[in-house]
Amino acid sequence: MRAERGWVLVLACLFAASVCAAEHARPWPEADVRFQHDPNWLGGDGASSIDLGDGRVLWLFDDSLIATQPGRDRRRAVMVRNSVAMQASRDPAAADARFYWHVGKQPGSYFPEQRSKWFWPASGIVRNGRLTVLLMRVQAKQGGLGFGIVGWSAWRTDSIRGEPDRWHWRELREPAERFDAVVGSGGLIVQGDHVVAVAARNSIPHAVLLARWRVADFDRGRLDAIEWWQGDGRGWIVQARLTDLPAAILHDASVEFTIHHDDHCGLWRQVQTDGFGAADIAMRTAASLTGPWSLPQRLFHPPESDRTDTLVYQAKAHPWLHADGLVLTYLANASAIAGLADIRLYTPRFLRLELDCKQS
Repeated sequence: MRAERGWVLVLACLFAASVCAAEHARPWPEADVRFQHDPNWLGGDGASSIDLGDGRVLWLFDDSLIATQPGRDRRRAVMVRNSVAMQASRDPAAADARFYWHVGKQPGSYFPEQRSKWFWPASGIVRNGRLTVLLMRVQAKQGGLGFGIVGWSAWRTDSIRGEPDRWHWRELREPAERFDAVVGSGGLIVQGDHVVAVAARNSIPHAVLLARWRVADFDRGRLDAIEWWQGDGRGWIVQARLTDLPAAILHDASVEFTIHHDDHCGLWRQVQTDGFGAADIAMRTAASLTGPWSLPQRLFHPPESDRTDTLVYQAKAHPWLHADGLVLTYLANASAIAGLADIRLYTPRFLRLELDCKQS
């Protein structure tokens, strides 16, 4: 099956050369180390970033390891469900990140749990000085990976001045969950008079859906005014009027990925991991957000994918970060908890992708 897929990709390149540009990402170890020196924050996955608009970048992490004793020893760490980090520069190789979680008798999650459910941050956006973050709502379950995504949530702070431990958050009221969609897991985008949320369906295969709000409704926190893309023939439809599933713009994404517009090249880019466990970093492109999208192009084969005890996942793009080319990250995790003693795992691994608009 892998060989057949390779031949399909070759044929697609012959008939659509613009889809299969010879672009390759390269490791950026100078950026890696900025997330590996904090004496208390010992790792986390997720690794989404938000441009705060004032030169600072906020990082969002899912499950995070917090030290309880000196020495950067993960065996003496506790895991919180989420944490955040502030970077004072858009150059990830030039500024250390400062990390935040709830500080108490024991470290706690930055976004607190609600009874048996917890939150994994997905994406966010700043508008008029206010920050809105979309999060996955998660709970434990039997079998599989031991957890299940059971919806999404939106949190907002009206001021992002100072440090994140001083921000005051409130939870917005989200519309009823109807489509098994993780709203915001692929990003938040301002497009004209709307804020668009890229969503992945939690069921396999992970189809990609689009939701949106008018900017006036979004700014007022009126998330119940959500609309869904229903295809070229029907356009955008208010959720209350939908009688079937929204149209998918992609059918085989990851749950977490990114879609952004490349203003320089004039196209859309979707970045994700391709595979489960041993995975590659891949990218699709499209002239329109709603597609059609190209076949995935392999950008990088992580060396961790050659190990039998390691999982590679959560590849994302960070177009607001400064570098020669596009900044990407991915996560490598141990398949067994004992493997997390390796301090090189479970922190963002940075890549730089050189882009050629003529070939994109």
